[in-house]
Amino acid sequence: IVNGVNIWPLAIETVLLGNPLIGNEYQIIVERRENDDKLLIRVESNTKLSEEDKKALAKKLQRDLREVIIVTPEVEVVDPGVLPRSEGKAKRVTIIENSN
Repeated sequence: IVNGVNIWPLAIETVLLGNPLIGNEYQIIVERRENDDKLLIRVESNTKLSEEDKKALAKKLQRDLREVIIVTPEVEVVDPGVLPRSEGKAKRVTIIENSN
């Protein structure tokens, strides 16, 4: 739940993996804050992109995600291989409890 809205990781995954420029790795980070929550989605592109192309892709993903999950996330597009890999089931969601 982010700012009172139920967010389903599968809904986020469907949007991300539906974009041909996106690789298979992503992270969903929820930072719990006193007055509001911050939703950050970090996603790998499937090829190395320029900073300008990363920003444009992040904006598009942000719009696409907003239509599906109602909340506007911050989206960060990173190069392939940047996000941590794990053996077995990937841990895609991280919740950071913050008292500020």
